[in-house]
Amino acid sequence: MIYEERCSHAVYIPAPDHDRGIEPEAKKEDAAILDELGLSMSAAMNMFLRAVIREGGMPFEVKVTSQPRREKERSDGAFAPDDGER
Repeated sequence: MIYEERCSHAVYIPAPDHDRGIEPEAKKEDAAILDELGLSMSAAMNMFLRAVIREGGMPFEVKVTSQPRREKERSDGAFAPDDGER
């Protein structure tokens, strides 16, 4: 929620719907990538929602894997654990 002072009383300004429930760190990282692509968060959300409509569901595969991501193949070190082991 955002409040703004106007003429000695607070005015409630609702957050945009697409901002609700988005993790702050994810939003920060997404914004940097979208900025490089020349897209706003709203444009990206609209693209995603149109893809859901077009595909009749999620526009990418959603699945549960047998092992956590961090335990998968570590040939390039991308999924190595944070304990310093590489």
